[in-house]
Parts: sequence; structure tokens; C-alpha cells
Amino acid sequence: MGKIYSQIIQNWSGGMTNLLRQNNIRFARKITHFDTQTDPSKLSPYTDFAATTTDIGTIATIKLCRFVAAEKASGGQANIFALGQLAGGVGEFKIYVKDTISAAWAQIAAGNGADLICEKVFVEYKNYLMGWRGTSAPGAGKDLDGTATYFWYITTAGGTLTYYSTAPFDTVTYVAQPIVHSKDDRLYIPFDNYVYYKTSATATPALGITLPTNLIITSICEYGNYLAIACRPKIPMNRNSVVFLWDRDATLTTVTESIDWGPESLDLIDTLDGILIGISSMRNSYSDVIAFKPHLVFKYYGGGIQSAKQIFELPLSLAGNQIIDKQKINNRILFMASGSYGSDAAQTDGIWSLSRTPDGFAVACEYLYNNATAITSAGIKGFLKFGDYVLAAFTDGGTYKCNLISSATYATAAPVYETVIFNGGDAAITKKLLSVTILTEPLPAAGSVTVGYKADAETSFTTILTSSTDDAIRKTAVNIESTGVNLPLFKEISFQITSQGNAVITGLKFLYEEILDDVA
Repeated sequence: MGKIYSQIIQNWSGGMTNLLRQNNIRFARKITHFDTQTDPSKLSPYTDFAATTTDIGTIATIKLCRFVAAEKASGGQANIFALGQLAGGVGEFKIYVKDTISAAWAQIAAGNGADLICEKVFVEYKNYLMGWRGTSAPGAGKDLDGTATYFWYITTAGGTLTYYSTAPFDTVTYVAQPIVHSKDDRLYIPFDNYVYYKTSATATPALGITLPTNLIITSICEYGNYLAIACRPKIPMNRNSVVFLWDRDATLTTVTESIDWGPESLDLIDTLDGILIGISSMRNSYSDVIAFKPHLVFKYYGGGIQSAKQIFELPLSLAGNQIIDKQKINNRILFMASGSYGSDAAQTDGIWSLSRTPDGFAVACEYLYNNATAITSAGIKGFLKFGDYVLAAFTDGGTYKCNLISSATYATAAPVYETVIFNGGDAAITKKLLSVTILTEPLPAAGSVTVGYKADAETSFTTILTSSTDDAIRKTAVNIESTGVNLPLFKEISFQITSQGNAVITGLKFLYEEILDDVA
């Protein structure tokens, strides 16, 4: 009889990894729709998403794409504003508002008939809403058409739009989300290779810094006293992505520092605990296939070095070749992405998170904004986390949709946790799985947890057990529960946990025996 070993997972905070055979069971191959960071000792499922409502037509009609939380011109109450586009028009943008999270959307403003919406930017500054618009359709991969472009702004109370189109605002092709820097209360507006700024909502934008013309600004954020400016090359693989640190002194034409961010396309940047974090993608261009295995790359810069250092990468084949939008909350950077990931290469449409943990960083697909239903030809638009609520806008088969996380329903999201591949440190040795135990908080009515395994060359998970007894906190299986078949022999094995009905998982334990058949 070989030696018997026990493994147990009771800390879930490691996040996802591409190092699938490192035998560190704190890491996962896949995490979807679980909260693993608020309390790392348990997997807490999120509630379902459901379609939001409107009093002026369907969501498909008003085509919501971006959100901000802001007060109206007076009153101090937080409202949710949305950028959209009324179907049946010629492309002019509309602005909608929710007075409460449960209220219907109502229109407060509209662009003129010559406007074409730019869905990438929507920002609030000093009780004004702002964005971009064009007058003709942009080319593939571009945000605006580069001719007759305008920057617009309007009060949060509605009223008359103001347009600004003085050069170079009139020939813009690429735009990124503006931010307000806390050190000077200025709104910084990035586009193409420029950063402009406003000192008041109605002030004329002033030039801050001009960057090299072969770069495109993709994202900006605060970095202490600096403005960190993330750029990718205008032509893929023409040069590396770079982050510039600018001290916001518009009287100078140079930046304080430039940081090499590697050959990937740098899409988003922000800070966690004072560390500059960049999320990049190795992706195909709109005309050339240059990546056989697209992936996301997470890097950091902590100062004192001339280039960013890689944290890890994930083999995520992106739908639409993009990640979009960001929000930093609860020491997590949230971002929206849609693509194929995991052992089954299933499409994952979600709001992802990069978290700062005591041991480093962790990434997970935090929210499935269409629950467990894959989206056809997914087009991601934007999201907003507002307290415990989350709004997500996307297209499904070309139809605009907007979903809101509900407060009580756990019926369809089906959160999933998939472990890394476990081989006991030696994949040459055969092992026999002796038992599997799932630990939970007392199961609620209609709550259940399913555990499956996948061994060696198998391509799908076989269900071992389902725990569904009210108030149960543990269930152990010594064979396949549904058939009585013995648990498998394996050289490598991974496990999948699925939760239904707000079943909270606290542990996964398995016993295995070594079969001493390796005589080489």
C-alpha cells in the first residue's frame, strides 16, 4: 500500500494563474462570479444580473454604453447617468439618468442630428457631463473619424450642449477616458498623442503635454504628484508600449520619466497601494493576425527601475480584440473583457478584477454580467459599480443590452471555481483518488454545491458529488455519487466547484494514495 496524502483548500485569495502545474492550491485556473477577496476563507457567490428598465423604450432602443455617478446641479444626491444613442436616429448621442438604482431611465439631453456617438468616453466634472462626438463613421479600430470631431459638455441638470472643436480637437482619431487629478482639481483630457486640461467645467481646454506622434494614449491615472500616461504604438509591434510620468507642469515640453512597458498593447493603467499597474494584451490588429495565442499581461512599476516587471499573464483570447473601462474600488482594479478562457475554452463575458493581496496580486473574473449565458458576437461597452450594485452595457448579436446585478436572486449565474492541475510534485507517479470532501457554510434552502474532477487527458469534468441538504456544512464522497463507480486513478487531476442558490464554499479536501508503479 502506498503512502496516503491529504490536500485541503481553505484560502481562496490567490486568484487565477497560467502556471497550472505549480501545485500551489491557493491559486486557481478559473474563477467566475465569486468574491474571493472580501473574506479569503470562503468563496462567496454574487447574485444574478437582470435587464434594467426604461420609461422611454427598450434598452435595445436607447443603446446605453457608458455610465457615471454624479449629483445633479444641486441637491447632493447621487444619480446614475448613462450615455446612449436612440435607435432610429442618425447616430446622435443621448444622455439618460436614474434618480435611484431601481428607477427607470429617463432622457435629459440629446446631441444634434449631425452627431455620431463616441462610446468610449463619458466623464463628469464639476456638475458637467462630457464626451466626444464625430460627424462620420470612424474606420476599423478607431474611436473617431479624424475629421470634424468635437468635445462636448452639458450640465448634469440637462439643458444646452456646448461643443469645442478648435484644433487639434477637430481632427481626433483615438480617445481615452479623462480623469480629475486630486492634486490640482483639473480635468485631464487624453486623445491621440496629446493631453489637454480644464481648470473649470466651462474653461477652454489648454495644452498640457504633447507626446511622440507614433504613440496613442490609451489610459491615464494619478501616480502620486504625477499624471501617468499609458501609450501603445500606433502601428502594432512598431515599438514597445510606454508609460510617461508627467509632473503636470504645462510650461515644460518634456516628461519626468518614461517607463518601457514591453511589446504588448498597453490598454489600461492605474495604481494599487502606490504601485503602478498596467494591463496589456498581446492581440491581433484589425488587419493582420500576429498572435496565435492571444493573452492578457499584467505588469507593475514600483519606482527605481526603468521598465515594468511582469506579474503574470492569462491566455485569454479576446472577443473584439479589446478590454475596456476601469474602476478602482475596494483595493481592486475592475475592468471589462470578453473572451475565451479556461480548460474548456468557454467564452467568458465578465467584469474582471485585479486585487492587491498580502502575498502580491490576484486576478479573477469577478462578475458574469450576462450570468452563465454566453453572448453572441460580444461587444463590451462599459460598466459602473455603485455600492453593491453593478451595471454593465454590452451588445449581444448586435443588440444593445444593459444588465444590473440583482439583490436576491442566485438562480442562473452558476459561479465556478476551477483548481490548478495537481500532480503531487511528480506526474510520473500514479495516484488513486480516495475521497473528496466539500465544506460549506450551512446550506440555504435551494442551495447546492457540485464538485467534479478531470484527470490526465480528459477534456471534461465528471461530477463526483452534489451537496444540497439544507443546513449541511460538509459532504464526502468515496466514489462517484450518481453511479457508485470508483474514484479515478490519475497522474494529474483538477477539480471544479459550482455553486447554486447562494451556497458559500469554505473548503475543498481530497485524499489520495500513491501507486508505486514508476520503475524508471
